[in-house]
Amino acid sequence: MQENQLQITSVHEAGHAVCGQSLGYVIARVSIEPTIERIGFCGADPHLSDLAASIWYMAGPYSEAKFRQSIGVEVCWQGSESDFDNVHLALSRLVPIPRATLFDAPLFKTAWADCEKLVDGLWPEIERFSAVLLERKTLVGTDLEFALAGRPILSIDDRREELDRIAAGMKRRRPESPKQDSTASAMFGKMIGHCFKDDVLARHGIGGI
Repeated sequence: MQENQLQITSVHEAGHAVCGQSLGYVIARVSIEPTIERIGFCGADPHLSDLAASIWYMAGPYSEAKFRQSIGVEVCWQGSESDFDNVHLALSRLVPIPRATLFDAPLFKTAWADCEKLVDGLWPEIERFSAVLLERKTLVGTDLEFALAGRPILSIDDRREELDRIAAGMKRRRPESPKQDSTASAMFGKMIGHCFKDDVLARHGIGGI
């Protein structure tokens, strides 16, 4: 059941991430590594309308329920209480809705129907993203960007080769000090204990790939 639970969590967070991007969110971080507060996380910039935000919050629980049914596991909403609390807050800014009657509210039912259509339409993308998340556990930066776009995530060696090519092109355009080794390989050698980070590359004048 533990393996199933990890799959369930990855599909839940994938639903948030893929549907959030489709709605216009900029997804910043997705993780299924548990903490004291939660077993999964999807972070995004909260700039959408209240109705769109409610659909984004619903996308995780509905994706999870859809996956549970596909593997013959009972649908359980207990782990989605915080999502539905956020749905309640968003919809209550539009019309007054008591939390106890949220699921019976006409606006909730309308938003839920929209969420179902969105998730069902994006289901292949959600499954693909979930598989990558299940393997990687946490996705940020370029890894997250590639996973959401359905592109393969580059290994560190592949990135070093690509960044060396970028650095070589920059060197041809802009003379470097003879004492400065600006290749990506040298840069990675200085980043002991660090994974690939877009902000680190930016400080070295190298954009994302």
